[in-house]
Amino acid sequence: METVQAVAEELRWDLNPEETQSWAEDQILYAFKTGDQTSASVSCALVEGKRVLMVNCVAALLPDKPQFAWEDWKDAMTLAEKLYGGFSEGELYQTISEQNIPESEIPPAGLDTPTGQEALNWEVELPSGYGRARWSISAGTVEKNFPSPVIRDWRMIFSISLYESREAYESMGAVS
Repeated sequence: METVQAVAEELRWDLNPEETQSWAEDQILYAFKTGDQTSASVSCALVEGKRVLMVNCVAALLPDKPQFAWEDWKDAMTLAEKLYGGFSEGELYQTISEQNIPESEIPPAGLDTPTGQEALNWEVELPSGYGRARWSISAGTVEKNFPSPVIRDWRMIFSISLYESREAYESMGAVS
């Protein structure tokens, strides 16, 4: 908990001890407020004897459609890097942010598909571990006007998951 608190203070994030939860001996979830409209959580676990760390950042009620920028997620990657350990400072952010921004994945329209949903995905293999990152947006409040809906606000999610290796990730059945 001291390490988590120290990293949170370094990032100027507030750790919310009341929302810290543990459902099993080898798993814990920490909750943070980041100072802007974003809340974050970190889940640390041992799955089949292998370490997994997941950081999820959520922003809601955004007035404009979000655009992706690596800089917006540097703190989330720094948090993941420091809590997982084994990385040199800035290694995770540097390596993953050098990748191209792919075309958005837009799911086919359907009854269960959120309006305006788009996603970007990356993966990175480093000596310290294997990582997967995902950024997605979807409409928040939607007015069902004919012939097309009116989007009143947006929500955005960024997540990064770290594993010991790609093989560990695959053996877990794609946890993230």
